[in-house]
Amino acid sequence: MIDWSNLSPVHVRVDIAMNFFAVSAVENRPVISFVKEEFCSAAGKLFGGEGTTSESHDMCLGRFGGMSAHNPSPGVYEAFKVILYNDVKIPFTRAKARFNGAVGEDWSPAKSRATIAHASGHWRKGVEMYQRCLEEHEETQFTSRLEVRVSAADVDDLLVHKLMDGLHRLQSNGAFVHFFVDEYLGYVRELLVMTTEIMVSLSRRFDASGSNAGFLC
Repeated sequence: MIDWSNLSPVHVRVDIAMNFFAVSAVENRPVISFVKEEFCSAAGKLFGGEGTTSESHDMCLGRFGGMSAHNPSPGVYEAFKVILYNDVKIPFTRAKARFNGAVGEDWSPAKSRATIAHASGHWRKGVEMYQRCLEEHEETQFTSRLEVRVSAADVDDLLVHKLMDGLHRLQSNGAFVHFFVDEYLGYVRELLVMTTEIMVSLSRRFDASGSNAGFLC
């Protein structure tokens, strides 16, 4: 049990999150949104202030896009940590509760190479799990998520408005790329098929331990 009356808000950090999503204007089809890589630095400084360092997460099978940023000494209403991602990754994480990181550990290159020829095992289970998720979520409305870690002393209506204004500014400046959900998952499906074909082909030509599965994570 925590006695909050004994804690100073200035020395307590809390995580605040906002979810947002888009649909097409004409057909009302669910849309999936990702922050563009060239806007990651600007997005980090927008919420974290000067001194913020940002990292872009690519859109391969193990990451599903997004960005993260950190500032060890933010100012008032600025964040120590910023994460901006889409929750499309969550169904593919094998039911890890409250998961918001990368899923690359599920595609371990070493385990993939070692089990590519197996009828079951690490590689085959991963492929089958992805295939099930792709079939189940073609019409799912995924949401994008902004998470910031701030001083508890800064948590008030002004902070909320700043976060909302920041998201509107990013959108108006073209910081997001949008896809129809079914088309994006179709891309993921083709990427999975291509990756499997490459791995199988390499395993037939020579010892699979000599191949490189690094593009999965």
